Amino acid sequence: IPQGYNLYKHENQANKTLAPGVKTYCIYGVNVTTVSQVYIENIVQGGNVQVTKVEEGDGVVLLKDLAICDQFASKQKEPVHVIRIPNLVHS
Repeated sequence: IPQGYNLYKHENQANKTLAPGVKTYCIYGVNVTTVSQVYIENIVQGGNVQVTKVEEGDGVVLLKDLAICDQFASKQKEPVHVIRIPNLVHS
């Protein structure tokens, strides 16, 4: 239980991202199927990986995480420019 609580505290702090406070450009792809959840059976012996959930993103990062730039715009006076490019895969 203590390890779980420490992980919770770490993740809770990690989700409190501060705006950078400088003119910012965020350029990322959208409308690309992105794996968001997997199930690994028998991980000790190499595992059998099954994709159990996909969401929108750029093929690597989920859209809900890429959208952090939208939050920056409401938390800083410096301009934030967000450019979303349809079907652009993360590279």
